[in-house]
Amino acid sequence: MKPMSEKTPPIQPCLSAGFMAAARWSGGIRMADAAPSPTTTSDLFSPRGRRAALVAAYGELNDVCTLLGFGDRFTLGEWSASPSWALVILARAARPPRPAPERDWSMATIPELVTDIIATHHVPLRHELERLGIIIDHLAVSHQRALLSALRKVYHEFKDALTLHLNQEECDLFPLCIALEEALSGRQMWADQDLTSLIRFTGLGHEECHSGLRHILGILQSAADSISDPDITIVSDGLHALARDLTMHTAKESELLIPATIFSEDQMRARCLRVTKRSASQVISH
Repeated sequence: MKPMSEKTPPIQPCLSAGFMAAARWSGGIRMADAAPSPTTTSDLFSPRGRRAALVAAYGELNDVCTLLGFGDRFTLGEWSASPSWALVILARAARPPRPAPERDWSMATIPELVTDIIATHHVPLRHELERLGIIIDHLAVSHQRALLSALRKVYHEFKDALTLHLNQEECDLFPLCIALEEALSGRQMWADQDLTSLIRFTGLGHEECHSGLRHILGILQSAADSISDPDITIVSDGLHALARDLTMHTAKESELLIPATIFSEDQMRARCLRVTKRSASQVISH
């Protein structure tokens, strides 16, 4: 494959990505009625993607970008008027991120846990959701089979709902967890906000995420039994890697972050109760 010129963006036929905006999915993650704003998604595998960001997340794409002639001067959309063909090539060539190394989190603060969860799990997960969606879209368009159309629909509903779940954690739960620890340390006031509902919603989201992923893998296996296409293997490898990471991701939140936050909230409530009793006793004594 000869490198293309970066100076003259190539003209290529468009392979429709066909991203689907699903409203709800009854068999997996439930969409909440209102999403936090702004909704955050990955721009890597999109017309806004840039080579530097792609290579930073997936080092193996450096050589692929060179072969394509995609350099640092343009976004993918600026480089090619119809970049869907290049997005398919890049999505196929990228490999799922390796598992995060083991670490002792017993002495970590809540802000440290939140920072790690976002950087180690949320950001790579957003990238993978977009990458795998491109390949699934291409499979559905290429084969025009009912099973792959179903896979495409269910996957994008799952992706949209999981992205919403990540956004709600980052916009609502995580800031409240950090604010609680800051208040416990005396660095800010605590307004006794409702953590319980957010924690319950997060736990429910974890359960539904794993259930939804199993549903997708079941459809994919049925497709693999009747359709021969290397892209099915790529998607399968990516989804299984995603499932493994979600297990670690969920454990870090449910076994570390949430218990630490509940402990901090208990301490804060006990402190407030002591202050209230002290104030009451002073009033009585006077």
